[in-house]
Amino acid sequence: MSFRKLSDSFLSSCICGIHSAILNRVQHDKTLDLQIRDNFINIYYRGSNLLKVTERAVDFDMNYFGGERPSDLKFPMSIKSEDDAKAVVSLIPRLKEAIDLTLGTKEKCEREFQQLVSRENNYSPISNDTDYLICDIEYTHSAYQELRFDLIAAKWPSQGAIRKKPEAMTLAVIEKKYGDGALTGSAGLHKHIADLINLASGNHLEHLKEEMVAVMQQKAQLGVIDKSELVREDRWPRINFDQNRPEWILILANHKPDSTILKRELELIAAIVNNVENFPFDIKIATANFMGYGLYEKSMIPLDEFLNIM
Repeated sequence: MSFRKLSDSFLSSCICGIHSAILNRVQHDKTLDLQIRDNFINIYYRGSNLLKVTERAVDFDMNYFGGERPSDLKFPMSIKSEDDAKAVVSLIPRLKEAIDLTLGTKEKCEREFQQLVSRENNYSPISNDTDYLICDIEYTHSAYQELRFDLIAAKWPSQGAIRKKPEAMTLAVIEKKYGDGALTGSAGLHKHIADLINLASGNHLEHLKEEMVAVMQQKAQLGVIDKSELVREDRWPRINFDQNRPEWILILANHKPDSTILKRELELIAAIVNNVENFPFDIKIATANFMGYGLYEKSMIPLDEFLNIM
């Protein structure tokens, strides 16, 4: 079974070895978002995978160039030295441009907003004050490929006393929906509730918890999370996500207030949840804190309360 974690040698190489130029670029370029996979890294730009970096190789999706590598694009296929890593970094503006031009005709608004949520809560100027940190985006369960989630987060309230207790973290699975058209169909809200039930079966949920603990620790070591309390290594052994029921959070972007689709779909979800004995997740709807994407405990509205408001 695969596991989201970098080997000690690759982690060290990113921090102070031949890959450090790539990590340094990510740390200083807030348009980039680093995600840890099974001993490789995905670096996202505008929600699109800009680079896949392994311990020995690097890859870029040439579909952003129409499927063929431009003759003048001298792209290293391997990373064997610091110069190779620096060559990759030098190409990032060109790769960004290719993604920009592609997204000009093939928009991926939902994924782009996912990355904004990650940035706001992990490494923006206000990230240390938010109550959630994003562990992963575009998550696929390694043992159960059908289980896919937009974002996985750790709820860690920013109040001083609680922030000093990493054992008080709560696992949160987040679904991001852009526009009312994304609420129905094969990837609609109904399917996500079924996925949550499947996630809670067997040891799937425990596997996810273990992965996210490892991911948070390594992201702290890589310097891509700004929540200061997480950087302290003495706190890591106390993280386990076992004290509280996990949350499922729905983030809605640009819902049309006059539309009846959202209310209808949420009522269907409520009916399903009420018919499942001991439903394993607390369901909440995220509301904006004065239009930003910072996630705060007080802005999370339980499903039944949200339906009453509607």
